[in-house]
Amino acid sequence: MVFIDEMFKIKISKYYARRTKEKALKKINGDDLEQFNLVHTYCKELMNTHPGSSCYVNYVEATLPTEPCIFRRLYICLKPLVEGSYDGCRKVIG
Repeated sequence: MVFIDEMFKIKISKYYARRTKEKALKKINGDDLEQFNLVHTYCKELMNTHPGSSCYVNYVEATLPTEPCIFRRLYICLKPLVEGSYDGCRKVIG
C-alpha cells in the first residue's frame, strides 16, 4: 500500500486527511438532511404510482426549530405485492 506522503513526497496531518475524506464522502453520498427530505417525496410518489399501498416514515421531532429531525425507520408495503402474495398463497393456505 502506497501512502500519499510517500507517493507525492508531501506531509499532511491526520486532521486534514480526515476532513478531506469527509468532504469527499459528503460529495459522493450527499447531505443527510437532503436525503431525509427526499424520503417524504419518495413516499408520496410511491402512493401516487401504487394506489392502496402504505408508506410510513418514523422520525423523532427536533426539540429546537434549528435542529433537524432524526430519521428512525421507513415502512413500505406495496399493494401489488400484497395482492400477489394473497393470490399465490391462497391455494396453499386454503
